Amino acid sequence: MKKKERRANLIKQIVCYRNHIKTLQDETITAETTVRELLKELQGICPHKHVREENEYVAGGYLHKAKYTDIQICTVCEKEVSRVVTYGGFE
Repeated sequence: MKKKERRANLIKQIVCYRNHIKTLQDETITAETTVRELLKELQGICPHKHVREENEYVAGGYLHKAKYTDIQICTVCEKEVSRVVTYGGFE
């Protein structure tokens, strides 16, 4: 009888944990949505004074020139402030 009771209790706990996990997942989705909305709002009012630069390079080939991309991203709101693409290589 103890095994059946223990098994029943374990099943109840598993169901309880599953429900708790589902609730946490729903709360996480709600929080992520709220953060996205606030980030969009921030991007609209941010002065973009603090930026970081990222560089991308795509090698050229026999028929294609190399592509250099300089990107400036605001460190506060993560919005792309500017993107400059230049091509180099064969002339």
